[in-house]
Amino acid sequence: MKHKYLTGLDTADRIMEAAIPLFADKGFAGVSVRELLDAANIGNVGALSYYFNGKEGLYTAILKKQFARNLALAASIGSMQDSPVQKLKRAIQAIAAVHQRSPYTLKLIFNEINNPTCCFEAIKEPIERLQFFLQSIIQEGVSQGYFRPDTDPGCVALAIYGMIQLAFLNPNFSGNLLPNRDDKYDYYIAHISDYLLQGLLIADV
Repeated sequence: MKHKYLTGLDTADRIMEAAIPLFADKGFAGVSVRELLDAANIGNVGALSYYFNGKEGLYTAILKKQFARNLALAASIGSMQDSPVQKLKRAIQAIAAVHQRSPYTLKLIFNEINNPTCCFEAIKEPIERLQFFLQSIIQEGVSQGYFRPDTDPGCVALAIYGMIQLAFLNPNFSGNLLPNRDDKYDYYIAHISDYLLQGLLIADV
């Protein structure tokens, strides 16, 4: 499928933007070089090798790009002077917003986790960094007396990612389970944030 908006991008960006939905839907092995170039409306068969050193290089670049957004947000939130409670709220909202803006991100990541390729190392380290980012906020909240002392930061961080990702991994399914309203996903994220914090917060904070 060719997209008119791709004509306004440079060649490398056109290839990447066209490849993202293909890799998300079919996986790395299921997409041919010819299919990638046709989707980007590029006739030069050498373009993929020239810009990305082949299909593997393209796939790796896409995976890194998907995580770059989250890592940048994590760095920004981590440097804020807000309380751990506000940081955690912002983190949940930011992670959800990335998935809303980039609907193929989760499919790409889960495809790679479930069927690892030679590019798996490109996502392993960013996943660990994002997990540590949430854990550090939660641990900060425990240390400063905001969150319950029996809180396990690792378990809570994993639960947060799970609650967010479940809603966006298959929106056709989850959309039918959520309330029938235009802002259903924002509504869902606000609810899980509130319920999560009610379980974490010390009563008199």
